[in-house]
Amino acid sequence: MYSHPDVWLGTGPSKRTPYRPQFDIYSMGLVLLEIGLWRTIDKMWFKCKDDTEFRLRVKTEYCDKLQSRMGLIYWRAVQRCLINDFDIGDKVLSGRTDFHLQVSFEKHVVSELERCCA
Repeated sequence: MYSHPDVWLGTGPSKRTPYRPQFDIYSMGLVLLEIGLWRTIDKMWFKCKDDTEFRLRVKTEYCDKLQSRMGLIYWRAVQRCLINDFDIGDKVLSGRTDFHLQVSFEKHVVSELERCCA
């Protein structure tokens, strides 16, 4: 349930895609979604007919509920994790994608979440 949708799109005997840090960030987004909605992923998944519907509802319906409950800053941090919105496209050519992803994650998720107040 917590795995990134692309994890199982690979080819070969295992059918797994090689590890990418974005997979962990996606999982973090799901955990933050659970915290924000105060509802576990399995309960959200239970209302869906399949994994495809679940993945769609996570990015739309469930995230929409999150904004009104947790505010814009928290909602945007979760959205970035779930849709991999870290503005590092042009950095891929440098060969240091992981470093740029870490810096962007720190800036757009960690630092933003520090600004949230309960």
